[in-house]
Amino acid sequence: MEISALPDSELLEVLKYLSTEQLLQCRSVCRRWSLLALHTTLWLNRRLDYDPRSKFYVAVLSLAPCLRRLIILHSYKTDAWDILLSSSCAIFELMISFQESDAWHVALLLSRDYFCRQASLGRLKEVGLSLYNGPGDDSANGQHLERGLCALLLQICHTPGLESLALSFNVDDRVVRQARSAMIPVPAFLKRLNFSDLEQSPACVLLLLERHAPTLEDVSVWTDDRRVVPLLASMPRLRELQCHLLPDMPLLEQCQLKSLHLELMNTSLETPTVVARLAGARQLLRTVATRLKELSVVFYNVSHEEENLFLGLGEGKTPAALRSLEVLVDSNDGSDPVPSLMPLASILHRLPHLTNLEIYFFSPSDAFLETLDGRVLPGLKKLSVHFPSTDCQHKVAHSLPVQKLLRRYPRLHFIMGRGETERAGCEFCDENACHDLHDQSWVVLFSHRDESGCDVKHSDIAKGVFEMFIDTTIV
Repeated sequence: MEISALPDSELLEVLKYLSTEQLLQCRSVCRRWSLLALHTTLWLNRRLDYDPRSKFYVAVLSLAPCLRRLIILHSYKTDAWDILLSSSCAIFELMISFQESDAWHVALLLSRDYFCRQASLGRLKEVGLSLYNGPGDDSANGQHLERGLCALLLQICHTPGLESLALSFNVDDRVVRQARSAMIPVPAFLKRLNFSDLEQSPACVLLLLERHAPTLEDVSVWTDDRRVVPLLASMPRLRELQCHLLPDMPLLEQCQLKSLHLELMNTSLETPTVVARLAGARQLLRTVATRLKELSVVFYNVSHEEENLFLGLGEGKTPAALRSLEVLVDSNDGSDPVPSLMPLASILHRLPHLTNLEIYFFSPSDAFLETLDGRVLPGLKKLSVHFPSTDCQHKVAHSLPVQKLLRRYPRLHFIMGRGETERAGCEFCDENACHDLHDQSWVVLFSHRDESGCDVKHSDIAKGVFEMFIDTTIV
């Protein structure tokens, strides 16, 4: 059967496999293909990284009915803005990065009701705005920058239907006061709010948290302002939180949190403030453990107090509900001490529902692996370890503790990752040529011969993952 004889529904399925450029080229085949190439279903999940030097991207914005994601990382002086503002292409996620000196001009361009017009098309749900320093950015542009950021803030706060907002620049308190005075009352609409700038103005954080407290479900916040936690605690829909050690964290017991990402920054100071906040975090984990599904903890400077953070998990009569636990050490040079996993090992029996355990940038000891005796964490399906570059994945894969672990957990996937993929001069690899893992970023070890009855798809663990079967019958 010739492809031209296919009905529209089947031809659309074929066209889905074409690249964006090939799809536009299909418009020159015939009138039928010209219409089908612009069918909405072919564009719903396509992403466009805008390049003002390419006529192809101009054509996409001029012709495409919709896009999943559009990223613009250029100065307002390019043609990108004129094309963007005149386009009827409905964008689901819009990411814009611009220089400080361009803030006022970008705000003026977007003030042509662009956000509201996109919202009226029914697709715009996510917006990300980031600021970077570039040529010509100096203090003389300070006033224009403030006016621009104020205008952008007003635009965002008055865009109905928007669900997610990510801000990666600091908004001065004076800008926030100007924006607050010019705002008109609108119903809350944001579900996700991400402040990625660690120096974000408390005023901006408080403004957006206050306006959208009834609807927010996912918040990422890094300010120390004492007014933040009471606001978070009052949110009826808050389910996911990313933050560092905040004051008064036990107040968050009122939330129905399902996911918590906690970064332990500046804890090496061991001041009364830090000690109190660590105690507050332990109390919070103790009380929310029965409903928390995912927990991620990032260590920067390891202390005895930090290592004991997990001790409160599952301490009550009701077992902890955790299904996923991640422990990460973020050390720039690798010289800082790493946490002992033994305090964590001592409470694993309280986590009967845990199926995923991730340990990044330091190696679990043999003693820790021995605590996983098959009775502890009976439902464990994935144990992920991101090794330092000095460790040999090949040697670990053939080590007796790992092979015994896989024998105790027949359905386990032991996932090994490494930042640097090339290691020359490894004595173990030179003597054992059974597997070449020098250029592998991710390796998954398993002892079940097929994926029947296995609900973890090995190829989905990581891109280009190397699968390695371990025969535990000979251990």
